[in-house]
Amino acid sequence: MSSKEKLVKEAFELPTKLGEIPFSVVVKVSSGYDVLPIDMANTEDKELIETIKKLLAEYMKVSLSSHPAFKGKRINDVGRQIEPQIRHELNRAPFEVELLGKAGYPDMKLTYKGKVTYLEMKTTSTISQSRLRTFYYTGGKKLTTTAHYLLLLILASPAGTDYWKIDSLTLSDLSGLSVKLKPEFNANKTDLMNVSARLFSVK
Repeated sequence: MSSKEKLVKEAFELPTKLGEIPFSVVVKVSSGYDVLPIDMANTEDKELIETIKKLLAEYMKVSLSSHPAFKGKRINDVGRQIEPQIRHELNRAPFEVELLGKAGYPDMKLTYKGKVTYLEMKTTSTISQSRLRTFYYTGGKKLTTTAHYLLLLILASPAGTDYWKIDSLTLSDLSGLSVKLKPEFNANKTDLMNVSARLFSVK
């Protein structure tokens, strides 16, 4: 077995060896920053969460009355409609929202009274019990400070053919989350279109 083959073998064995890893450890090692748990006994943390809760409650109230159903064949299509609306709702005083771009946690940086909270939204179906990946983190390049790490889970259910309604918005603190490593070998479009690999092209 070549040295490269040994490394590939070790890569596939690593998830089993690591098992479940605290998300806070992964963030600390990859970025150097700490994950701050939400402490509802702390005045600032309590105020942060209650302010988010108030804004989301207002959104739900308006959404149910003015836009009770969202059209989409797949839950991802629905999420692309709902999530920007919620971001807009959060992006007002006393919050400042900065979209971080690229895939992987977090989607945005939420600043409240000078302190940072990282947040991501995930829209999923209430009828789905899938074990497919819902949350993933690929590294600390988006992170710039020690902060709270939150996830907003948007649960939606069918409301007729190709229509969905929001059932609930659930905010979670990720400081106690455990994650697993999933090795992945990938290639981009340029790699796949490499001339040396082409057999033929039909036009």
